[in-house]
Amino acid sequence: MSNQSNQPHFHFPISTLEKESDLILTAAEGDTYAAALADRLDAGLVASGRTLWNTLFKPQDAGTPPAEPTAGSSAAQKEAHSDIGTYTQEQKDALAAYRPLAHQAREAGKTAFKGNNVKLHDEFRVGVDPGSKIDKIVSEGRLLLAGVRNPANTAALKSKAGYIAKDSDALEATLSRLAGTETNQEDAKGKAKGATDVRRANLNQLYDTVITIQSAAENEFPNDRQARTAFRLGIFPPKEKGGDGGGGVNPPGGGGTSGRTGSSSGTGASGAAK
Repeated sequence: MSNQSNQPHFHFPISTLEKESDLILTAAEGDTYAAALADRLDAGLVASGRTLWNTLFKPQDAGTPPAEPTAGSSAAQKEAHSDIGTYTQEQKDALAAYRPLAHQAREAGKTAFKGNNVKLHDEFRVGVDPGSKIDKIVSEGRLLLAGVRNPANTAALKSKAGYIAKDSDALEATLSRLAGTETNQEDAKGKAKGATDVRRANLNQLYDTVITIQSAAENEFPNDRQARTAFRLGIFPPKEKGGDGGGGVNPPGGGGTSGRTGSSSGTGASGAAK
């Protein structure tokens, strides 16, 4: 059930849903048509649709301060993704402390084991680019730490490079600090995925809601051209290019005639589709 709920209920730009659903909700909220549709729509359906619209496209009107974007809103998605691929201040500080000590360890290895390219590469990670991802840097750092801690290497490191246990201890401390920042990066990834899942579910529910409202309007105003225009009947959902003009761009189950057969996600039109 969760997999199906996360499948898109429509195949057209979200900007189209934003514009058209706003028009449909506005028509349903107005004095001109609200009373006529009251018997055909579940109580609170239009209000919940407006709340969804605000949550998705104008979160400051959904009762949420702009500083803390509503989950599933565009702002929430952008905020979550902004933490991925960029370092937090904590990570920058940890890297600033770690990198000089890692460099010191590699240089000590090159001095102590000059010419032993295999050892320098495998144990002291000389010539290895760890990239910019924290987890990869930490992984490489652990290999380097193992190299300077290897009992077979410590004597030469001390006698030839002056590198001692105190130095490797400092390296370990900064590496542990850096590793601790990985959790924040993983949390940011989870947050972004969660925001995306919530937003998709909200978009589907908003789409289902306005389709339900259109279905009720279709039955209530079959010959009222002005009302049909207000509820975007025959205009929304947009028709597929190259189609026969008989339906919208909805996947199976998303709608019948023009994609308007009722609802899902808890929305309903009382008597809208019989």
